[in-house]
Amino acid sequence: MREDPRTEERLLEDLAQLQLQEEQVESDRSEEAVREDKETLRALLDAITDSVILMDTEGIILTINKTGANRLGGAPLSMVGTDLHGYLPEELSKTRRAWLDEVIESGEPRHFTDIRDGMHIESSLIPILDGNNKVRQIVVFARDVTDHIMLEEALLARSQELEAFGHTISHDLRNPLSVIEGYALTATGAIEEGSREIVEESLESITKAVRRLENFIENLLAYAKAGTPEGLASRVEPTEVVEGLLEEYASRIRAAGARIDIVGDLPAIRVDRMRFEQVMVNLLDNALKFSSRNPEPKIEIGAKKDGGRIILRMSDNGIGIDGQLWEMVFEPFKRFSVSESPGLGIGLSTVRRAVIGWGGEVWMESVPGRGSTCYFTAPAADD
Repeated sequence: MREDPRTEERLLEDLAQLQLQEEQVESDRSEEAVREDKETLRALLDAITDSVILMDTEGIILTINKTGANRLGGAPLSMVGTDLHGYLPEELSKTRRAWLDEVIESGEPRHFTDIRDGMHIESSLIPILDGNNKVRQIVVFARDVTDHIMLEEALLARSQELEAFGHTISHDLRNPLSVIEGYALTATGAIEEGSREIVEESLESITKAVRRLENFIENLLAYAKAGTPEGLASRVEPTEVVEGLLEEYASRIRAAGARIDIVGDLPAIRVDRMRFEQVMVNLLDNALKFSSRNPEPKIEIGAKKDGGRIILRMSDNGIGIDGQLWEMVFEPFKRFSVSESPGLGIGLSTVRRAVIGWGGEVWMESVPGRGSTCYFTAPAADD
């Protein structure tokens, strides 16, 4: 029995339609796969914390991730097709164009670091070559290395500080130890000779040298503790702390003939009380020391509110210090006049470490021959 030709035609049509549908499904799958690949690539780029920019040889952005767009002040999709250099300051844009031309001409990558808006940015221009080894596109990688740079600077500063520390320790320990050794030998000889008076004098001198060593060690420990993390911050009344300190130092203040005034109110602050006491002790000690040559030493303690912080000050009418040295006085182990500043040279360094520890600032103002004022800030207590 012969089949109807129209049935065969319909069958062929159905097969053709089925094949077409299969091809369409395959095409749809391919487009879906491409779309998924693009989305995956975009997600990967946006997950990178470095700036990643793909541009052509004219500087036109072809692809940019979120980090790069945010740093340039734009949005990824709207920036595609625009000139990268248009987002940079004019002078920086000129430099970048010159470096882009250099990479295109040489076919070699270029690496550089610069500072923008307070950030240290480490960047690389990486060329993409075609089959003829000519640059067809450039990838820009830019990384914020500010924290790394700051860490390096902090480590260098600490290394220099430790070096100075070593020299100071060596010198300041050797002196009292030499005194102790010398008087010990003297006492030994006096014992053999039966001279009780010389033995007693030698022992008294040894005792004084030991006390100097104890004071030396206490100052070192105070300096070290000033750089440790803050304790529990609480409401502190500066007037209460200062009055207690003046009572503790009463005999020394009388011996110096100094007059100490609290000028106005000292608003409450919120800091670690122990740290604040440490700051005031060092400032008072410093003020008494450097005003000792004045026949009428005078020290003032005052404060004022400045927004959410309190600016406190301690002023003296001592020898003062040249303006070029105002910053240096806060560096550890700095002694600008041996006759005027016995000790380790870490009093003001201890102050700075403590104040910075609670998030404050500290600075010095001074006039040679007329005195100095040390200012520092602390968070105001919530009323």
